[in-house]
Amino acid sequence: MAPAANTPASKAIRLVAEQTGAAPEQVTLMSEAAVDFSDSSLGCPKPGMAYMQVVTPGHKLMLEYKGATYDVRIAGGRGLICDPPAEAGAIR
Repeated sequence: MAPAANTPASKAIRLVAEQTGAAPEQVTLMSEAAVDFSDSSLGCPKPGMAYMQVVTPGHKLMLEYKGATYDVRIAGGRGLICDPPAEAGAIR
């Protein structure tokens, strides 16, 4: 069963589907957790970037597509894939 529209899970699935070219029903939600991120980077800071130092409530979701795992962060209307996907069995 697909998540309801406009939930963090549905937003994360759409994000991975758009990046990979997958159909949303091909992307599997593995886990979801509500998280208070310590800043606006959503726990995925990029070198050289500055972020607002404000607690940012959101969600951390792990999704899978074709053996790759995607770490997706959602907060408000913003979503991002943290780090490149890890292939199944890869050590990070």
